Amino acid sequence: MRKLIRLFIILFALLISFSAVADTLDELLVQRDTLLTQLSAVNEQIAQINKTSSPEGSLGKICDVFPDEVMALTVRDACGKFSIQQEVTAEELANVKSLEPAAGQKITNLMGIGYLTGLTSIRLDWYRGEFEEFPDEMKNCKKLMFIDVQSTGLKRLPDWIGDLTELYRLNISGNEIDYLPDSLCSLVKLGDLNIRSNKSITKLPENIGNLVSLKELDISYTGITTLPDSIYALDFRELKMEGLPIK
Repeated sequence: MRKLIRLFIILFALLISFSAVADTLDELLVQRDTLLTQLSAVNEQIAQINKTSSPEGSLGKICDVFPDEVMALTVRDACGKFSIQQEVTAEELANVKSLEPAAGQKITNLMGIGYLTGLTSIRLDWYRGEFEEFPDEMKNCKKLMFIDVQSTGLKRLPDWIGDLTELYRLNISGNEIDYLPDSLCSLVKLGDLNIRSNKSITKLPENIGNLVSLKELDISYTGITTLPDSIYALDFRELKMEGLPIK
């Protein structure tokens, strides 16, 4: 009889243990389902973030398209992004109208500017830019109307400058340019040309008279000693020739 009682007690204990294990297993299964649900939600959020940061037609990260950090930061702000690590599309870059970093932040490499096809204004004077030449890709920026690159160390104007047919103001004063290409005279909308303090420029293009819209010209403190005959056909509002032996 005692053996039967002992066996009953053992069986009862085992039954309770099995019941506890079953309850624990059920609880673990519930926790597993909860975790799977949460993981699915996280994956969905990640997919949404990737969709936002990797837009269709992406050219890549802003910092990869524009290697110059200040250039990348300026484009980031113009595109309404929060990081230069975000990706950007050609359409977003084409909507950038102005290239003007914060004062004291200098752009030294204009690589990538060719993507800014909607650009109308560049302001990179001495405390915003420092470079020797415009990259050839800049000729894609055919909507440019204003270029101000005063005292940036610019050494030459490219022959394709005449392709920027919408250009109205060109300020290249205080640089190291030694000549003005003849193609400059194709800019029939150019109304303001400032080449002041480019001491190595010794003459103006012979066909400068083709700049029929030119109203303001500053050639002060250059190396110019004579003027081409065609310039007398222009109707200037302001002509500055300080520091020159020209009367």
